[in-house]
Amino acid sequence: MPSMRLLSLHIYRRLRLVVGLGLLLIFTLTATPPTDLRAQVGQVCFSETGHCIAGRIREFWEQNGGVRVFGFPIAPQQEAMIEGQPRQVQWFERVRLELHPENDRPYDVQLGRLGADLLVQQGRNWRDFPQATGPLTNCRFFPETSHNVCGEFLAFWQSNGLELNGLPGSSLAESLALFGLPLSEARTERLSDGETRTVQWFERARLELHPENAPPFDLLSGHLGRELAAVPGVTGQIAFSSDRDDSRGEIYLINADGSGLTRLTNSPGWDDQPAWSPDGRQLAFVSDRDGDPEIFVMNADGSDLRQLTSNTFREIYPAWSPDGTWIAFQSDRDTPFGGFEIYLMNASGSEPRRLTNVPSYDGCPAWITGSRLSFLREQAGATAIFITTADGAETVRFIDDAGCPNWTRDGLRMAFPSMRNGNRDIYVVEFDGFGLTQLTSNPLFDGEPSWSPDGRYIAFRSNRDANAEIYVMQADGTGQVNITHSLAGDSRPAWRP
Repeated sequence: MPSMRLLSLHIYRRLRLVVGLGLLLIFTLTATPPTDLRAQVGQVCFSETGHCIAGRIREFWEQNGGVRVFGFPIAPQQEAMIEGQPRQVQWFERVRLELHPENDRPYDVQLGRLGADLLVQQGRNWRDFPQATGPLTNCRFFPETSHNVCGEFLAFWQSNGLELNGLPGSSLAESLALFGLPLSEARTERLSDGETRTVQWFERARLELHPENAPPFDLLSGHLGRELAAVPGVTGQIAFSSDRDDSRGEIYLINADGSGLTRLTNSPGWDDQPAWSPDGRQLAFVSDRDGDPEIFVMNADGSDLRQLTSNTFREIYPAWSPDGTWIAFQSDRDTPFGGFEIYLMNASGSEPRRLTNVPSYDGCPAWITGSRLSFLREQAGATAIFITTADGAETVRFIDDAGCPNWTRDGLRMAFPSMRNGNRDIYVVEFDGFGLTQLTSNPLFDGEPSWSPDGRYIAFRSNRDANAEIYVMQADGTGQVNITHSLAGDSRPAWRP
């Protein structure tokens, strides 16, 4: 018989699938086929990016040019810190819309200063750009920043703007509200797509000449939202669990930039908790395909499936040792009344031995080095991370108020979830216990961190967009980007070595 925990998960996933199918039916019945648009009461969803707009942001988006001006949404509406204040924001391909409810309409929605922000991210100061000494012929001079806007750039700037006064055309204030002040003269730059173009930077935009396009598409506003929302330089692959294709969990593989989604398992049970071998050639994972959750191993492409454990209890949370010879895991085989302990077995599944033996809940093993590993202990309602030796001879308490940990490959930093500030967010700490830093701030749930092999990035699970998705961020918490988009639940990311 499946465990009550697994049974509850099955029931929850099936209920969510029913809800999801219901939503898809609503989207289908109310869609406008020519634009491949799915509509629901209060929101519009776009198959191009898998995101929706609703409420005041939808109204503002539709009244001020929609896709042509802002692009498609690339993230859900969410809370973010803007100039030290929490704001509801939503990212689009070209802009970030911010809600300012303290202002009267139409100033209750404002555009982020993405031009200035992207220059900061690139390490460039707009004040270092060459400035004009005064107005040029047939140009508009802005003394606030000492720059001229001329030619095609001026024509585009003057003919576009946010609707503020209800009158036809774009006033100076309306163009300023959309683009902001110029931060540079027209200049030639190599852009992130590899193309060299003539561009001009503004507070809220980067205008680009595209002479290969016929007018009026020969001058476009750059996709600054996409560039700022992307995690720069991220590479590699991430395994994760998802029920996106059915009501069961399966193991998937995705590139760290969100491309190349591949399904690896297809079983009648629940497949979860993928863990990579140190050479990246194999995946251990948990499955209840034969009844109770057991540990299986397969090749990185899903072939050569093998079952490592087989009993009537729960064997979960596999973790491969750095040298590939051992797999640590969590089991209740010797504690059938609700407790868990940490075990070790050979990578072939042979010679399992018990590592911890305390009346508590010991789980989530994570290797630090070849001779040390950490685990989560829950006892008397409190959680803490402990560190032990591979022979179990020495165990010490490391940090309190923590969830399942994950270590960098050099064993110098640990990422973990914690509710120490009220919400479940992700933190990092140094191996000596110093340097505790909060990386995420989500009123719902962030957890299950997994370091990239080089320690520069962290993949994690978040439900900030109303269901569980996989996100990637830089190791300092910046550049948090959703790389999976589905109505189902995505969880347990594991970065491939």
